[in-house]
Amino acid sequence: MRTVVGDAGGPARIHLRHASGRITERDPHAVARVLVIHDNVNDDSAKLRLRLDRRRLAGRPGRPPKLTEWRETCPRADVKGRNARWGMPGIPD
Repeated sequence: MRTVVGDAGGPARIHLRHASGRITERDPHAVARVLVIHDNVNDDSAKLRLRLDRRRLAGRPGRPPKLTEWRETCPRADVKGRNARWGMPGIPD
């Protein structure tokens, strides 16, 4: 999932890539919530979760997106980031 600036200064769109490789576009005004979950083990990894009109979408782990970009693109969405809450592997709790 990523935001893409529209052609000729048009409105931004959201590109969603499916497991089959197909790409669909969504209207950013349909996004109700954006949540970025930062990994506590690897600083360069995060998960992106979107809620679109009663549908939940989760992206695969990757570089953490900039929250300001999502706030500007999706003005109606609740944009938040949080840290993961799981323990490190191999270390007892």
